[in-house]
Amino acid sequence: MCGIIDSWFRGAVVSAMKNIQPRSLHYVTIVSVLFTSSLSAEGVQIRLVGSGSTRCSGRVEVYHNGVWGTVCDDDWDFNDTQVVCRQLGCDTRDIVPFTPRFGEGTGQIWLDDVSCLGNESSLTDCQHKGFGNHDCSHTEDVSVACSGSDIRLAGSGSTQCSGRVQVSQNGTWGTVCDDDWDLNDAQVVCRQLGCGSALSAHPSAHFGQGSGPVWLTDVRCSGHEQYLVQCEHGGLGRRHCGHDKDVGVVCEDVQIKLVGPGSTQCSGRVEVYYNGTWGRVCNLYWGFSDAQVVCRQMGCETAQAVSAAGQFGEGTGPVWLDDVRCSGKESSLTECPHHKSETHDCEYGKDFGVVCSGYQVRLAGSGSTRCSGRVEVYLNGAWGTVCDDRWDLNDAQVVCRQLGCGTALSAPGSAHFGQVSLQEPSISVTSPNEGLTWGPEGAEVIRGYSFVITCSIKANSSQGRFSLMLSDSTIINPDLKDNNSASFIFPVALYEHQNNYTCVHKVTTKDSNSTETATISIIIKFPTAFFIRHVTLPLFLVLEICGLYFYFKAKKRQMSLRVSRA
Repeated sequence: MCGIIDSWFRGAVVSAMKNIQPRSLHYVTIVSVLFTSSLSAEGVQIRLVGSGSTRCSGRVEVYHNGVWGTVCDDDWDFNDTQVVCRQLGCDTRDIVPFTPRFGEGTGQIWLDDVSCLGNESSLTDCQHKGFGNHDCSHTEDVSVACSGSDIRLAGSGSTQCSGRVQVSQNGTWGTVCDDDWDLNDAQVVCRQLGCGSALSAHPSAHFGQGSGPVWLTDVRCSGHEQYLVQCEHGGLGRRHCGHDKDVGVVCEDVQIKLVGPGSTQCSGRVEVYYNGTWGRVCNLYWGFSDAQVVCRQMGCETAQAVSAAGQFGEGTGPVWLDDVRCSGKESSLTECPHHKSETHDCEYGKDFGVVCSGYQVRLAGSGSTRCSGRVEVYLNGAWGTVCDDRWDLNDAQVVCRQLGCGTALSAPGSAHFGQVSLQEPSISVTSPNEGLTWGPEGAEVIRGYSFVITCSIKANSSQGRFSLMLSDSTIINPDLKDNNSASFIFPVALYEHQNNYTCVHKVTTKDSNSTETATISIIIKFPTAFFIRHVTLPLFLVLEICGLYFYFKAKKRQMSLRVSRA
């Protein structure tokens, strides 16, 4: 019996040892390239400032390279002022080309010898000496007075988007007469204030009587104008009209956003801003047509999915919209047939969201502004950059339009606004089958066991390429990766894997740049535990069985001798 057990044990040991023979390691090569490019775009980068200034009168200042600067009055004339007034959305009638009453500026003088034809859409489209090239002092800073006005809503019970219409001319606030006042006129006011669509147009001092001059009378808007002063009217303060005829408006003031865990600009739970409060959209039958309108309104591409109930969490607050029924062609969610509600009655599972196929774009880097900087794109949870290969003004034009920044002025490459900053990755080692211990010299892995080295950076950092470097400069590519980490898998630890390993995180640009961590040491240990578990313990068991075998055999022999003697 002991001989049979001994033969079985020898076979088991041989079979087990065969399982830890060396095996080839296969690494999956990945390609991950990240480049940097940049863009300089023109939004509405102009303002009128100074003591007593308004939106349509003041000292002319231009925003360039992250700094506001002034404009020299050399060769400044009516045409130049006309371009400034038009760019600011102010009326170009009765303009004053130059007025010194708004004082001197400080700091940078950006433009000199400006020469406009008068039909340009932006001051920087006119001929000039170039940004920062001048022979002027701030005593020559140019100021203008357009015939436009600022606008606000005031009166009893007024809000940011409802109230008595007031306009400011030359620093003085006045009202608007209700002669011919209708919903088209109110629509322009709501648009100018960023308050959505007009719900109603109110005559006869609905929000109480104002004071001061009645600046506008006989206003006749088509409804498509951007500013109230662009509409036909009877002139500024030219006709008598009492304050008992002051006009008012009520605007919808509806905005939407996508929120919730894991949401982005183009995916999330739909919420609506109305009456000063963010609320919910409750819809049991929410479908792709509704999602398509939301995606369009958010500036994203087509709807990819209608999110499952609870995917982006449950909303709180009032239910502003219920039973929305969009055809898919509407430009705004509130244009779709729906029920308005101010209740909190929306059962769990009815807070639906959308997943659109768009992505976000931003401008960043040294000296960047909202409309100039390094182009970065948000995709799959991480911000990345754009390579400047074949990048030109047409490409920049699309970016400027997407950001609402007007016309592109230039499209510089070669990391004009700086490269993406890199962070030092972290390094760690694990063993899925518990073959890892830590000793004074580093991580100790038992020969024959698997281990994994992981390199990682913080979430939402710029994407790059991970690799693992050995002390002899050998490069290993990862087996698994995502945006912020990479794993290097060693299925069977062999003695040749004993080495010093370093994580390298690299972002490739025209000026190659990378960063690496401190080294981690991997030590491959003889499988003592294996022999204790698979050899020594079974051997003790066999010896014990054999001992018992011989003991009982001897006892049996003794009993036989006693019987024979008897």
